[in-house]
Amino acid sequence: MKHLTDLLLINTKLCILEISTNPTRSFLTSFGIFLGIASLLINISFIRALNEDIQQNLEKAGGLKIITLKMKTPLNKEDSRNFNRSPGLKMQDAYKIVERFPYTANVLPVKNLNWNRVSANGKATYANINAVDPEYFKVYDLSIQFGEIFSIEDYVKKQKYCLIGKKTAIDLFNDTLSVIGRSLLINNVNFTIKGVIFSEQIYERKARMVFYPYSVYSQRHGENSVIDEIAIQLKSSDFVIKALQDFPVFLKQLHRGIDDIEVLSNVTKLEEMKKASMGINVLLFCIAAISLVVGGISIMNIMFATVGNRIKEIGIRKAIGAKKIDIFIQFIIEAITLCFAGGIPGILVGSLITLFPKGFFPYNPSLMLSDFIIAICFIIITGFLSGFSPSIMAARMQPVHALRF
Repeated sequence: MKHLTDLLLINTKLCILEISTNPTRSFLTSFGIFLGIASLLINISFIRALNEDIQQNLEKAGGLKIITLKMKTPLNKEDSRNFNRSPGLKMQDAYKIVERFPYTANVLPVKNLNWNRVSANGKATYANINAVDPEYFKVYDLSIQFGEIFSIEDYVKKQKYCLIGKKTAIDLFNDTLSVIGRSLLINNVNFTIKGVIFSEQIYERKARMVFYPYSVYSQRHGENSVIDEIAIQLKSSDFVIKALQDFPVFLKQLHRGIDDIEVLSNVTKLEEMKKASMGINVLLFCIAAISLVVGGISIMNIMFATVGNRIKEIGIRKAIGAKKIDIFIQFIIEAITLCFAGGIPGILVGSLITLFPKGFFPYNPSLMLSDFIIAICFIIITGFLSGFSPSIMAARMQPVHALRF
């Protein structure tokens, strides 16, 4: 063990001496590794940020316990004829589901009125209007910056309260603080603004949204009106698979055998998001891998040249008792050291991506200790693979032939 340690230390010193005597050549040789490791860390940081963003968006969409019922879009005339024979998605469907399946918890009606004109203070703008249940804000993690959410009592009493986004407030009132208690005209109905929805950036989607109680919508359009979307919250995410199996069958029975309701879960959405991001992940890793391969080829090329230039040295070492393994370790360590010469600066440069202020990039890149360990492993593996053939060639040289050079 001591012999191996001494061998590693001596050969490492020799390699550092060799690199320091040819700094320009060493820099150019290891530049590909520098680019590869830097791009690897940058890519890892963005991939992690992208995955974290997916998880956060999922939580904002109600987490894994939400099952969404949506009207299917007819794809052809036959679908249109069949769907017209169905009563459509109604609140009664959701209530019957909750009554039928004990693993359900809440019903969250959502009527999306799309982008409509809203006016106040002598001004007008367009906002995405939604009629929702008070529980909607808790489930979908929407918080209020000023004012408060309309309460259950407001909902039951069908109070004409609304919540507006930050951008809508600024467009109509030029600020967000003074809007509480003021009137907003939505589809020719006056609503009192009860709160402003919190958003980090003014151009987020929720900054241009308006919410009012679904009970007010149903009072105007009828309790039995067709609804675009209903979210059903389960008691546990363990029941998601069962709900995805049970709900379509039960809804088909309610809708005269017509399959016009789409049943979705956030588990499905999560898988779809991951599949979409996987292509980006593969592309980013390919870019880093190409840089590492190019850097590895450069190091392999220079190692073959180094072995060719030091044939006599190899012969002398073998003549005085050096074994094949000693020669092999000497050159493999030199290849790995060359990789570290480019890899360590690459790690430092790649880490700089995390120092940019929050919001500078669309996602917030971050790195963990495991990422640096991965980068170091890539450096060692690239060095070993690029130095393997030259080291084998040096180790197999016969001392008699080598000393002739």
